[in-house]
Amino acid sequence: MTFKCKIGLHAWEGCKCSKCEKTRDEQHDWSKDCEKCSKCGKTNENQHDWSKDCEKCFLCGKTRNEQHDWTKDCEKCYKCYKSRENKHDWSKDCKKCSICGKMRQNTHLFGVDCKCNKCGKEEHDWSKNCENCSKCGKVLTNQHEWSKDCEKCSKCGDIRIGQHQWDGCTCIICNKTQDGEHTFVDSGIRCVKCGFINMNENTPFSELYEYLKGGDGVIVATAARLIVNKKGTEAIYMIFNALNLGQLRNRPTDDPDLRVCIAGCAVAISLLGDKAIPILEKNATLDITKLDNSIPIVISMGALNQIGGNNAKAALDYIKEIQGSTMRQYNF
Repeated sequence: MTFKCKIGLHAWEGCKCSKCEKTRDEQHDWSKDCEKCSKCGKTNENQHDWSKDCEKCFLCGKTRNEQHDWTKDCEKCYKCYKSRENKHDWSKDCKKCSICGKMRQNTHLFGVDCKCNKCGKEEHDWSKNCENCSKCGKVLTNQHEWSKDCEKCSKCGDIRIGQHQWDGCTCIICNKTQDGEHTFVDSGIRCVKCGFINMNENTPFSELYEYLKGGDGVIVATAARLIVNKKGTEAIYMIFNALNLGQLRNRPTDDPDLRVCIAGCAVAISLLGDKAIPILEKNATLDITKLDNSIPIVISMGALNQIGGNNAKAALDYIKEIQGSTMRQYNF
């Protein structure tokens, strides 16, 4: 060690003395490797910048292997977006890479048999008939879907005749119903087999009004819907009157008449919308918190409860929210 070095007058070249090779922790040279000084060998972790290329540091140029992510695109790294060419595998499908799943525009070259001459993929058209390709005429078997209708395929619409097995109005295989064969109960209103309610837009108003006074919730609700269609906002007064709303207020919560009343009110709310609010706020003060969850009573429980709590708009929102699911099964 020279005399100058002994008294602290080193000949520093960056972090290292050129005379005695003493080192200091400053002016390191990271130009060749961001994590190792090229002069003194000091190391520093996690200093490389791989953001622009997963395998080459942007700062010092150091490289590493197999760090790119080509799983989502064979030709573009998911992490650093570096690209490369001709890495997709289109051999099994001209439109979809078999390695990464990337799609490209249609490049198939189909022959008369609907088979691509390049990759061998077949693309038939079964939309018009599940068992007969409309392009090349290829035939398959047992492809139709008859579970929803024995005589009409639910996928392609193909028709066949004489396949239903009717038990009155209902097919015992697919449960499809037919008019004219119903077995009615409840004074000829409801089919005992399929549940069909024998009311429609042509049913006289006088009959609909009578149905409001009796029957279960489904019959009452169906009649209420048709009356609303005929009478508009006037209908809600008729519904309240027919269901004796005022007289029912003090009935026990398990009273069947009260339950029927609530079903009719629920339909009025859902069909009349905002126009029903003033009337309901004035008249509907029923305490129905203890009613069970039978359908369609459950539809109106939360609604009329909130109306009784002076929150008619919330009740209306409630009924609109659930009528699309629960009420749909009753054709409301």
